[in-house]
Amino acid sequence: MRSTEQTEGKAAMSNTRSTTTPKGRATPARPRQAKPKNPSITFRGGEYRISSKIGVWPLMQLARAAEAGVSLADQKGLAAAHALLEDCIHPDDWGRFQEDMITSKVDDLDELMKAVQQATELMQTAQNGSGRRRTTVQAEIED
Repeated sequence: MRSTEQTEGKAAMSNTRSTTTPKGRATPARPRQAKPKNPSITFRGGEYRISSKIGVWPLMQLARAAEAGVSLADQKGLAAAHALLEDCIHPDDWGRFQEDMITSKVDDLDELMKAVQQATELMQTAQNGSGRRRTTVQAEIED
């Protein structure tokens, strides 16, 4: 009889320690927390998410080009603007953004730079809302 009590005691103990649920019994699901949606910009009818972070390097390249008197019509100015755009647009939207710009034959660089400015402002607003302190860098390149 003692072995039966020990066996029952072990079974009772193992049931109390078990983390599995009996078959047919639903376990409550934990609510998933949604990731915050990346802000987006609208440019020429397309909506593009902006990156969660813009690196300082493309900003510095653009500022340096502007300081040197390079315009957006120059190769260095175009390369700096392209690097900044690529950094601003979310990587998952970058390919579509490029295709849309080619398809619609975008030729207004000022319009593109306004989109970059809008993206950086949205990002700074989102980051400042999270309590981070950011320094704003603005550069203007003349045509």
